[in-house]
Formats: sequence, C-alpha cells, structure tokens
Amino acid sequence: MTDIKRLRYVIQRTPIIDNHAHNLLLPTEIDRHPFHLITTEAQGEALEDVFASLPHIRACRQLKELYEYEGPDEEWTWKRLLEIRKEWITSRLDELNHKCLEGTHVILMDDGLNLTGDEVYPYQWHDSLTEAATRQIVRIETEAELIMQYLHSITTAKDAQSEEFYNNIFYSFAELFEQVIRKMHDDSTVVGFKSVICYRSGLDVNPNYDAVVQQVHEPFHHYIHHFITNADDPRRFRFDCKPLNDYLLLKTLQLLSEHERPKPIQLHTGLGDNDMNLLHSNPAYLQPLIEAYSSVPFVLLHSAYPYTREAGYLTTVFDNVYLDLGEVFPMISRDGQEKVLRQAMELTPSSKLLWSTDGHLFGETYWLANKQFREVLEQVRRFSVFLMLLLLQFNFMSSIPLTIFTKVSEFSFDVRRLKSVGMLLLRTSFILKVREIFLSTL
Repeated sequence: MTDIKRLRYVIQRTPIIDNHAHNLLLPTEIDRHPFHLITTEAQGEALEDVFASLPHIRACRQLKELYEYEGPDEEWTWKRLLEIRKEWITSRLDELNHKCLEGTHVILMDDGLNLTGDEVYPYQWHDSLTEAATRQIVRIETEAELIMQYLHSITTAKDAQSEEFYNNIFYSFAELFEQVIRKMHDDSTVVGFKSVICYRSGLDVNPNYDAVVQQVHEPFHHYIHHFITNADDPRRFRFDCKPLNDYLLLKTLQLLSEHERPKPIQLHTGLGDNDMNLLHSNPAYLQPLIEAYSSVPFVLLHSAYPYTREAGYLTTVFDNVYLDLGEVFPMISRDGQEKVLRQAMELTPSSKLLWSTDGHLFGETYWLANKQFREVLEQVRRFSVFLMLLLLQFNFMSSIPLTIFTKVSEFSFDVRRLKSVGMLLLRTSFILKVREIFLSTL
C-alpha cells in the first residue's frame, strides 16, 4: 500500500471523536422543524434563499447515497428527497439514525439548546448510536437560566415588592451557580463547559473579575424586575446583558482555574445566525481572557469562520487554546471548506485541532458533516503530500552538480546555461511523473 493510499485509509476509517454536537429530535417533533435548516443558520424569510446556495445543492446531491436512491439523476429533486426521507422516518428511523452516526466513537454533547425535554432525546439516549457512552458539555447560560426559574418559582408577590429581596437574590443566585459548576466539574460524565456569550453580548469580555462583580449588581436588579413584570415574555429568563454574561463566564473560569487539571471551556466563535454581532464573534477579542486564565483550556468552536486565521494564531501562541473544525461542514461550499482547513493548518499545531459535526436535530447533519470533512481533509492532505514531495525533489535536483570533464574555454556555449536547461528538463520530467501518480490515486 502506497503512502497516499495509507493516508486515505486513515482519513476515511479513523473513528470519530465528535468534540461538539447536540441532541436529535424525537420522532414526534421531526416534522415541526424545516429540514432545509441542515445547511444554513438563516431564519425567517432568509431561510428560503438556501435552495439557491452551494451548500444546499451539494447536500441534496450527497443525500442520495444515504437514502440509497438508485433512480434517474434527473428525477432527484428536493421534493423527491423529502418523499424518500419520509419513508425512512416512518418505517426505518432507527436504521437511519445508526447510518448517520456510523463511524462515530463518542459524542461530546451540548444538550443546552433552547429546546425542551419533550422535543429532543436526552443526551444519554445517543449512547445506542456510538461505541462509547456520550459525554456531556454543560452550557453555563442554560444552567444560569434554570437557576433563575427555580428562584422565581419560590418567590412570592410579597417578596417581589421588598427591596431586601432585590438585594439578596443576587447572592442566592451566585451561591447556587457556584454549586452547580462545582458539581458538574466533579461529575465524570461531564467533560467540559460551554458559553454562548458570543451570541448574547460578544467576545469582547472584560477579563477583570473584581471589576465585573462590582458592575453586575444594578444590571442584575433590572434583569430580575424584567422577568417578574413580563410574565408573557418567553425569553424573560434569558441572560443577554453584557455585565451579566461577563460575570457568568468569569465566575466559571474562576472556579475552573481552582483545579489542578481544569475541564475545558468551549466558546462559540464566528459563524452563527442573525442573533449575533458578527464583528464581536472574532476570537481575537479573547486574547486578554486567555492570558488571564492560562491554566484553563479554551476550545474555539466552529472553525471561528470567517476568522479562522485569527483563531489559528491564538492556538499557536497560547498553550491553552485549541481550534475546533466544526459547523463549516456542511454550512459552506466545498471550496470554502478547503480554504478553512488550509487556513487552520497554516499556523495551528495538529495536536491542537479538534473535529466536531455540530450535529443537531436531524441525524443527517452528523452524516453530512462527517462525510464532507473526510472528503475535504483527504483532498487537502493529499495535495499537501504532493507539494511536499515536489519540493523535496526540487531541493534534491538543485543539489546535483553538473560536471563537465573538459575546459570551459573549449566550448563556445555557456555551461551555466547548459546546467539551467538540464535542471529544467529533470524537473519537468519529475513533475509529469508525480502528476501521473497523483492523478491515479484520485
């Protein structure tokens, strides 16, 4: 087996450790969510434009393989895809889920999406689809909101009218939040934490914990007043104020840094929906925070697209930063995916690159992500090997002396030019040979 064939085998067959993914929908909920969400973060009217996008067109074509479609290509349309998919869901859903996660060894699952337990399977259920038991990633904002819902449930109307209540509830919340983070860190099924502060207030986090604590009380009182007086607001418990979000993240980092081997914190960076300020999703904003908590491993999620190079820089200069290569598969075009992968490898040490599907809701998101990642990684790595061999051979050729066993003066032509022509012929011959070998492996 040639080196390139061995490389291909490793890329295509190595079991997946899915660094970041989400729960699958229950069968009763599948039809409640548009399936064309699988290749876009768009919402509302913008969602309908996905049908004209390269990621959607490519996914539609590739799903023929998953659904075992053998009919004429000209009859394969999105409508036909939905019809065949419906048949699978109705009669072969368990088989479909297993096919979608084939090759996955373990999932590290963030089960803190804004969905109820009545919509998705619990994270433990996914154990049936993988070789190893699913591990949990704890989303800190979700835990904070659950605490506030609990505190609200034990608050009376009389309490809400008391100034003392507003003064004490923050300390009650802070104590409960600390207890939850400590408990989760000690839980062997929990392998890390996650923050979506990128969505809520951006990555330009104030790294000064003491200053943040001093600033958080008044915004917290406004937050309490809002959810008490706006009972009809379904998002009233949501933490979306910068001082509050900075506090949650810094408090978590403070607690993690107390441990000799802290569990990592995953941070959403880059690519997301329109609920996020794209400029503030640049991981470069995190540099002061990374420096302040140097013992805590930071995982930058979603390739930080379109800020992949910035993320790569951080992984290179800070020992505690890692880059996740998820979500761009299958959310951007193949050409875009190749560029992201190359940009990530420009600086990022291979030991700091992590893979994730960001699979969510539909099993097909897992399948597409894994399939496309393996394809693109193979293409990029094989081309890199090709270039490396080419450069090595060029260096070797350049070192070959051209010996002339006579006096230069006996010839009327320039020996240096003869050497240049000879080198060109040797190099051209080598290029054509390597190109022949390279194309034969495609």
